[in-house]
Amino acid sequence: MGVRSLPYDKRQELYEDALRLRVERGWGCRRVSKALNLSIGTVSAWLYGGHAPLTRMNVIDKRPSPELSYVLGVIDGDGWFYKIKEKYLRYNIGLGATDKEFIDEFNRCLSIVLKRSISPIRVGQITKGGKKYYCVQMTSRDLYNFLNQDIEELGSYIEAFPTNYLRGLYDSDGDVGTNKHNKCVRLGSINRDKLQYARFLLSQLGIHSHINPEGKYYRLVIGRISDIKKFRRYIGFTIERKQKSLELIDHDKMVRWTDEETKLITENIDAPKAKLMELFPGRSWHSIREKRRRRKLSLCCR
Repeated sequence: MGVRSLPYDKRQELYEDALRLRVERGWGCRRVSKALNLSIGTVSAWLYGGHAPLTRMNVIDKRPSPELSYVLGVIDGDGWFYKIKEKYLRYNIGLGATDKEFIDEFNRCLSIVLKRSISPIRVGQITKGGKKYYCVQMTSRDLYNFLNQDIEELGSYIEAFPTNYLRGLYDSDGDVGTNKHNKCVRLGSINRDKLQYARFLLSQLGIHSHINPEGKYYRLVIGRISDIKKFRRYIGFTIERKQKSLELIDHDKMVRWTDEETKLITENIDAPKAKLMELFPGRSWHSIREKRRRRKLSLCCR
């Protein structure tokens, strides 16, 4: 029997049976291998070579955890897992991105799930624009098989820590954008079912969202300020630039324009962007531009 083709749990069970037959009955390799239908070489390595079947395997911690949920979210986004035949089969799990804090968090969570030390990060450079590109990759057949399950089988792991899964998903495919002149939090994908599931998880947290079709592409949109505040409180972004944009939405929408600011923007209604940004240092350009647009409409209607 080819022992490597067996699941890890079955391999461990056979290993324990081999040890028991050796200790309790005093059997040698030949009798144990015949009783368990294993090769003599495998049994000899187990009994005399000190090679337990899982010693060199990256076996994952399959208990639900925030780290496992985050890894699942990233894999459903920008992460990857695949197997490749080199000298032997390799089962790779990894992530590449231009935001180092994103790579660091995925690396940390993946190392906890695999119960191993943090992997070194490879640094490259994107030719277009010259940005640095970071990449981390680990190998585990056990984790590959786990990730290869259907969403129904992984649902209990995700729903035990839904905010971590959503953060991994939004770190990958989410951003702060504009929907009908208003800032919003968006999640993009060609897979509508994935967005429907994310929408369900958001609803469990009391966050309203809706899906907008854009050709073959879909966006899950969170637009109401109360829901954006909940998103920031419960989920947020690991990526600093996205988190700053998220916090700026909250600031712009919650801090009302004063009469003095309204008067000032009216007086400088056609001023260039640089001057307006200088006049309103606490406001984002989107907020200034939207206020200017509304003031122009108001003046035209008089």
